[in-house]
Amino acid sequence: MPTPSRPDNRTVFALACVLVAALLACKKSRPAGPSAPTASASAIASAAPTISASVQQTPRPVIPEPKIDATRADDRDLCVRPAKTPDALTNEPAEQIVSAMRGALRSVRTNEVYGAVIMEFPSIESWIFKVRASRESGLVYEARLAKKETEKIEIVQLPLGATYARGKFFFSLEPELGEKVKDQWVEVPAELLKVSPSDAQPSGPQGVFGMDVGHKAVIAAFAQEAISWYPDQQADWLLGASRRDKKSCVSSVGCPGSSPPSKSMSTIDKSHRFFAGCQSVLITSGGVDLQLSASRRPLPLQYEPRPGTITGRFRWGHYNRRLPPQTAPVGALSLASL
Repeated sequence: MPTPSRPDNRTVFALACVLVAALLACKKSRPAGPSAPTASASAIASAAPTISASVQQTPRPVIPEPKIDATRADDRDLCVRPAKTPDALTNEPAEQIVSAMRGALRSVRTNEVYGAVIMEFPSIESWIFKVRASRESGLVYEARLAKKETEKIEIVQLPLGATYARGKFFFSLEPELGEKVKDQWVEVPAELLKVSPSDAQPSGPQGVFGMDVGHKAVIAAFAQEAISWYPDQQADWLLGASRRDKKSCVSSVGCPGSSPPSKSMSTIDKSHRFFAGCQSVLITSGGVDLQLSASRRPLPLQYEPRPGTITGRFRWGHYNRRLPPQTAPVGALSLASL
């Protein structure tokens, strides 16, 4: 039997954001009363030739990423104190600095990110997370539910790609299976790292917006969220397309119709555990503010949503700090055996 069609991840996430905005009482203007009548097809057709070619949206040229060696950069190198002069790179246009950021990220060996992210599986929730990612040693991702600190999950990926997950939350909608697995590690099948989470378990329980949100769907969503924090992955999606939509354009500099980023000098928030008080280049693009190091390696330091925007809050640190190679958890279960 063919699988019923489902909204793609962009639609789901957009709808999720609307619902979260309502829950958080983030009021946005919306038209009052009934919507305006739809124009007839003939009217649209007759109006089309009058559109000037000069106002049609065209992609801006993608600026090539420079090769920036950040393999040995540590947090001390990236913190430019107020008494020091920022690197000359900070004088370049915002597009050039964003491209330099991507180039620098691609050479980073290890980094750590912590903050909050909104996940829509199996329901819309805010998670507090910390992830350490290393191109040589693998990845460790830990998250807890913001409103319930005892609800935790863990994702581990080994250097060669084997991935493991642990957490009762994955089975919260399947209590009998959850009681069987409890808090044991399970190996994540490779296909769950690529499939759309809403398609991972067609026969699973139904969640928000009619998504299938069985344990496979939830594990897929969190595993994909975790591995998106490798430096190379960040270089692809940061200030660009959604991490969950690899097929769309990945550069806010070159996407058709995207607004050009702007820049200004700023200072990192005093609450930042690694870069408090350091100078930064503030890049504003769409609904986010991204602060980059004011050094010759413009790596990300802090990410904030603009007022009225629903998105995550991220803090970077421990650049290139050694991370011991990850190993397979003892006694991990196979999902196929459950």
